[in-house]
Amino acid sequence: PRRFHAPRTPARAAAAAPPPPPAGSPRLISAASKAEVLQEPIVLCGKITSGAGRGSTIGIPTANLPSIAFPALESAPSGVYFGFCHVPNFPSALSCVTNVGYAPTFNAPGSPRTVETHVLTYSSSEKAAVSDLRGGLFVLCLVGFLRGEEKFAGKEELMANIVNDIEVAKRVVEG
Repeated sequence: PRRFHAPRTPARAAAAAPPPPPAGSPRLISAASKAEVLQEPIVLCGKITSGAGRGSTIGIPTANLPSIAFPALESAPSGVYFGFCHVPNFPSALSCVTNVGYAPTFNAPGSPRTVETHVLTYSSSEKAAVSDLRGGLFVLCLVGFLRGEEKFAGKEELMANIVNDIEVAKRVVEG
């Protein structure tokens, strides 16, 4: 089997907090000031399943793993993580941001816990590699935690926070 190696990251992410949003803007959770590296990485490997499809409709597609299959997640807090992943047909690890939780903005209490990963892509070859991952084997290495899971007022506030999480994750994992 191939070994998965994630680049080292600093013990505490030093990312500047974004400026406050203008009045009337969606509420942003400050992930930048809370980003921290996990004491031990959480490594998951499994087949990508179909999710609700919401990520693709808002331009932030995700690769979904069934969290029930991963005992390593039982004690992990729900929230937004950053790390690295390996996708089929791509030779190296890619950085990513992952939500582990219940998607409370959309789902009713008691819904199953999900693992939703957005792969941070830059080049056309990376984008092609992650364009359709369903059914493929996915290796995920969560190395840090950005913030706890939140229920947002609606899709607009959720999207603003996801974009913020992605920007913070990029700054942290790519230095």
